[in-house]
Parts: sequence; C-alpha cells; structure tokens
Amino acid sequence: MADRDRAVPGDVPGKPHSPRTQSSTLDFVPAGGAVWGIARHEFSMGSRSPVFWAALAVCGTLVFRECLPDGTTASLAAYRIDKWSAMILSFITLFWMASVASRDTWIHTEDILFAKPQTTEVLVLGRFLGNLGLMLAILVDEIIVGAFAHIAFAGTPPVVLAYYHAFWRGALPVFVMASVGYSFSLIFATPVAGMVAAVYYLAVLGGRDYISRIFNFSLTQNAPIFLPLAVALLAVSLIVYKRDRRTRCAPLSLSLVILAGAFLSVRSAVGIAGTSHDEPMFRNPMLEAMGSQSLQPDMRCPGFTLPNQKGRWTGLRDFPGDMFVIGLWSPEAPVSVQVLDTLKQIDEMFGNQGVRSIGICIGEEHSTARDFGSENGDRFPMLTDIGARASIDLQQSSPLAMAFGVAYLPKLVITDRQRIVRFITNSVASEAVIPQVEALVKGIPVQP
Repeated sequence: MADRDRAVPGDVPGKPHSPRTQSSTLDFVPAGGAVWGIARHEFSMGSRSPVFWAALAVCGTLVFRECLPDGTTASLAAYRIDKWSAMILSFITLFWMASVASRDTWIHTEDILFAKPQTTEVLVLGRFLGNLGLMLAILVDEIIVGAFAHIAFAGTPPVVLAYYHAFWRGALPVFVMASVGYSFSLIFATPVAGMVAAVYYLAVLGGRDYISRIFNFSLTQNAPIFLPLAVALLAVSLIVYKRDRRTRCAPLSLSLVILAGAFLSVRSAVGIAGTSHDEPMFRNPMLEAMGSQSLQPDMRCPGFTLPNQKGRWTGLRDFPGDMFVIGLWSPEAPVSVQVLDTLKQIDEMFGNQGVRSIGICIGEEHSTARDFGSENGDRFPMLTDIGARASIDLQQSSPLAMAFGVAYLPKLVITDRQRIVRFITNSVASEAVIPQVEALVKGIPVQP
C-alpha cells in the first residue's frame, strides 16, 4: 500500500484522510517511544560494527598515551581528553554520521525503511540519536581510559568532577559535528555535503593564529552560538528530508525550533562579539589598555580586570593593601600547571596575613580556570585571560601576556603591599617562592 494511503490516527474507516485531519505537532507519547526504539536499534547495530570498534581503539590509545606522563593530574587528563575529542573524535563523528545518513541510498534499502509505519521525523531523529549515542560512548571510553592512565601510571588521585567536566566539554564538538554531518548529508542527498564541515573545522584549527575564536565550535564559550544552530539545522533536515513521503504538514514544533535556534545563535554571537577581545575581528579597549603596560622589577605591577571562577570581574584594586603572588599558567604548558599547587600553599600559609594568591590562565578555552579551580578546591581567585588565543608566539597570544612579558610559562610575580614588583621567576617549586613571600611579609627586602 502506498504511504499516502496508509491509515493514520483519526481517520474514519472507508473514507480518505486529508493531511489537515492530523495534528500539526507530533503525538509525543507514542512518537517518543518510537524514537527511542529506533535509537536503541541503531545503537545496537552500530555497536557491532568493526568500524566502531576500530574508532574506539584508536581514540582510547591516543588518550592513554596523553595521560601517561608523570604529574598528569585528573584535571590535566580531562583537558587532554577534550583536546583529542575536538581534534580526532569530532572528525570521526562527522564521517560516521554522514555515512549513516547516506546508508540506505548506498545499499538501496530506502523502500524497505520507509515501509515502516513511523513518520519521517521519527525515523530520522531516532537514527540520529542512536548514532550520536555511539559517538558519546567513545567519549566515555576515552574518559575511562584517561582516568585509568593517570591513576595507575602517573600516580595522581581520581577526581570525579574532572571527568564530569571532560564529558560535557567533549560532547560539544561531537554534537555539533554529528548534527552538521547528518543534516547536510540528508538535505543534499550525499555524504560529500557533510565534508564541508570538515573543511571549515580544519581551517579553524589550522589558522588559529589568524582566525578569531568565535568560529571555533569546540570552545565552551561559543556553545550559546553553535548548540542552538546545530539543533536548528537538525530540525531543518527533519522538515526537508523526504517531503514527498508526507501525508500531513510538517510539525509546527519543528518550525518553532528552527526559529528559536536561529534567534538564540545570532543573539549569542552579537553578545559575545560585543564583549570579547577576539583578534582580528573584535578588540576590547579595556584589554588593549592592559596590553600597553609593561612588567618591570621595582616598578608598579601591571593592572588587570578579568573574570574569576565565579564569573565576577576581579582585579588587583579589589584587594587594597594586600601583597600579591600572581601565577600565569596554561594547560598547554603542563609544567606550568604545577604553579597552582604553589599558589594554593601560599594561600593556606599566608592568606590570613594579607597575601593574595591569584592564578591567571592564558588559553583560548574560557572554562579551564573555572574547572581546574573547582576540581582542585582552590579558594584563591582563578582568573581567565579572555583576550588569549592560540598562537605560536606566546607573548603575542594576548594583551595580558604582552604586558607581563610572557616568553614561556609558568611565570610567577610577587609584589609588596604597594603593588611594586619585588620578585619574578619561572620556577614552579614552592621552595623557591615561599621564602621570598615570607621575607616580604616580615618587611625584609628580596632580590628580584
């Protein structure tokens, strides 16, 4: 029986039905059950594929090697897991989802598939969710392997919160790539269309010295732009794909999802562009003013105002009369992460004597400082350099790095209570720093 003649809920037996006799929205209870049924079937079928297990093995092996080195903490392991998810798993996801979208065309099983009683939206969405689940399963495997590596071989303790953060950070590029690869391949009826995203992402990753951060969908600060856009794109594919198979109008809810997604994406992009320092597209006058300063011994320390781990803008002027121990670090320079332990020790030893530890993360991922701070229970301000971007020349990577003359990380600066720079070092060893702090607390001069 042709699909247009199939009985639908609400039809009167013996009378032809009209597309307008059905509701303009999905019957969510039965449709939801059908979606999850198809998703489970797709997940089960995909999990038996040798290609899936090969991808699982490749991703797990890469993460295992990244998390082996001595000193790899749970936070650093989580960061490396997400880095590999953005660089490798996202491309695997793109190719996988593009092939899934084109599978029935390749093997000529479309007639069998669409003989099923489910609506096109249910079939397409169920397939997407089932295969997205497979890609997220690889991400979970990466987290488990990375945790095992750093616990068993690096000898550092587990931190459940770090693994939780790793999952949600890693899921962002996976979801965006899944939506783009699947939707483009459905809409244009060829997996080649999905490869447009691969070209785009390769350009973003390869040209980070020259391309603004706002185009990188793997960065969590850009999630308000790309998540609604990915959802809207998926909704477009649900409406456009196999329109000739429909016996009714497309669900109104999908049109609303498209409009809402597009609106939220554009609104977020405008908001981020208006407040960020994202060269070469956007320049923030406040951060440019920070970059015009210069760190010099026995001179006043460069000032700054940056968001802390709670989102509050924080600067040296918020702590009048305090001494400062400022540590600049980045997870891209693993040794520099150890400066956080030194800052924590100083905070515990001298915090009640007016000594203020401040950590500043120089990196293009804005969630790093917040996540590292919460995962390790750091109470001192952990600031994010919102002007930082990936660059071969670290000193040119942000206005703050330029102001502090950062040639390599870590960099640690100690000031007196008048904010005069008294000590500068690239050492992360607490025994090289704590005696200097102790001397300054007692009013004893130190050699810069």
